[in-house]
Amino acid sequence: MASEWTTDTLHELLLALLRERDARYAERFTLSEKAVDSALASSERAVAKAEIATEKRFDAVNEFRAQLADQARDFMPRKEYEVQQAAITGRLNSLERTSATSGGRSAGLRDGWGYVVGAAGSLAGIGGLLFAIFKK
Repeated sequence: MASEWTTDTLHELLLALLRERDARYAERFTLSEKAVDSALASSERAVAKAEIATEKRFDAVNEFRAQLADQARDFMPRKEYEVQQAAITGRLNSLERTSATSGGRSAGLRDGWGYVVGAAGSLAGIGGLLFAIFKK
């Protein structure tokens, strides 16, 4: 049985196999290059979104810090409140004492005028009686 294989046919076969593998490797390289490019683009989009989200978060944090600074500026310190509260309490106590004293005085004056008017009325009545008695 004679073989049809010669060095030339074997050479052609090897060259065909090498061309086929080269084409297959080139196709794989192209596909992997496309996959890498796609992954890189997706990665860039994800990074951009993450940067935007981070900026928004930092804006919210900065807004919160500004609110805290406003509160620190606008709110009264505790010591200052205690001093003012003590002053107001002292004034209120003084006003209550004055009001109580003044109320007592006015009640005394009112009662005194009542006694004076009552005494004058009594004297007028006694005077009228005496006048009526001595007139007869």
